[in-house]
Amino acid sequence: MTKNLMCRVLTVSQQDEPLELEYYLLTTEGVADTYGIQVRMHWRGVWESAQYRYVTMSYDRMTELIELLSRASVTPTSLGEVLQDIL
Repeated sequence: MTKNLMCRVLTVSQQDEPLELEYYLLTTEGVADTYGIQVRMHWRGVWESAQYRYVTMSYDRMTELIELLSRASVTPTSLGEVLQDIL
């Protein structure tokens, strides 16, 4: 599996504290490549992370999803629920 940083978002939390989000494209190579996402969040000095592999076999679809999720500042906590809603 390879991991490539696609986007970094600097925003503020609901408590008006700095919040950094990183969105990674995960690629699992095989007979047919599959793509997934990892979201990392840095808040209050702690990193939190969530990832979902094997989301799609379409590179273009996965990069569109990453763009959408980063514009909405989706966090690791809500990543699974948001992916379920949009897929």
